[in-house]
Amino acid sequence: MVILVKAFDPPILPIGGFFSLKYYILSQFATINNINIKNGGRSVIKKLVGEEIDRFCSLANRAFEGLHADKWLKENIEQATNEEMYGLLRGGKLVAGMRVFQFDVTFSSISIPMGGLGMLAVDMLHKKEKHALSLINEFFEISQQQNCHMVMLHPFRTDFYRKMGFGLGTLVHQLELPPRSFTNYKQKSHLEELTLKDRDDVFHCYNRVAAQTHGMTKRVYYERELNRPFQFGRLIGYKKNGQLLGYIAHSTAGGQIRIHEFFYENSEVLQEFSTYLYQQADQFDRIIVNDYGRELLYFVQSQESISGEMTEIPSAPGLNHLGNHGLGVMYRVINIHGLVADLKAKGHRFNDKTINVKISLQDDLLKHNNDSITLAIQDGEIVNLNEKHADVEISMEIGDFSSLLMGAVDFKALHKTGLANITDDTFIETINQLFSQDKPICTKAF
Repeated sequence: MVILVKAFDPPILPIGGFFSLKYYILSQFATINNINIKNGGRSVIKKLVGEEIDRFCSLANRAFEGLHADKWLKENIEQATNEEMYGLLRGGKLVAGMRVFQFDVTFSSISIPMGGLGMLAVDMLHKKEKHALSLINEFFEISQQQNCHMVMLHPFRTDFYRKMGFGLGTLVHQLELPPRSFTNYKQKSHLEELTLKDRDDVFHCYNRVAAQTHGMTKRVYYERELNRPFQFGRLIGYKKNGQLLGYIAHSTAGGQIRIHEFFYENSEVLQEFSTYLYQQADQFDRIIVNDYGRELLYFVQSQESISGEMTEIPSAPGLNHLGNHGLGVMYRVINIHGLVADLKAKGHRFNDKTINVKISLQDDLLKHNNDSITLAIQDGEIVNLNEKHADVEISMEIGDFSSLLMGAVDFKALHKTGLANITDDTFIETINQLFSQDKPICTKAF
């Protein structure tokens, strides 16, 4: 049921009488012109525009030290076609807000739309009032309206978001390496410094890499997104026959090279970048780079980190410290039926397996997602979304299933730790292979 009203900000009224009943009805049933009435009329969630975004920038700057949102966020929102700002107002005052994205994400060999939640901020005076939960639920609704059956975010606290049904993504390895850890291939003739005139080439190079990399988001063509890589510092690109096939965006500070973006389309590109980094040893003592897919870990000659050490455990002595590790994106399925229908329509393959599998999910937040679905899969293709006969049933919480589906964890690990159940152990290997794929990589900051 949808109740339509004129497009104005409804007044915040005291509880009681006719108006209390009116706002109770609205809070139960309606999404009204981008305004959601919450808590019996005491709070509203709405899309922010104009000066409202300025107020959110002030709130976000207090929540995230060093963000300086007032210097860039409003212009970004005005230009971007895939993101919007939403705020929660209480008594007419903005007390919390969020950025909501719609991404085009590479999922194995296909692309799927995926919602993104960023910059969730709550005023310090209004914490512990469940405003974050209200915004997250609103984010789920918005994403479903945009036909995004899966969502993702960068967590500020993993335990909080696991309670919200999100599953862990891929660990990111931050390497601190001396320049001579890279090999000198004695070739860098295709390298040149890039300028803003090359920004279209950088955009298309990134999107070609993203299209071949499970988990990566495609970039959207607008001014600030085109300029973004150049804001980090210096860009060095590899060009061959007029085409940009890779680039490094890096800055320097205190004897360090800090690599912000590092993309290459083939091994020849990587080798010339390796020569470039090797030759910086006379000026810099370390290179700091985030390794999302462990490719660099195996590529460099010496993996040991310059700083830090392992805690000594007598039963496992002699381990070398390789760097720091961090958790990147977390994922959540918000509509299992819509998601598998999308995968079927786009021809996603489950590794050439043939099986009828019943998937039972526990979702404490989204009742429509607290459900079971039985898939008939033949030679890796979904042939029936409503199969009556199942060879085997697997069951788990929605966050763990989200991690499994994205390839961040395998079924064997979930089953061994008791996070997933199966009705017939003889199918464990088949189910493990069914969901096996590259671990997701997401370099997008949002």
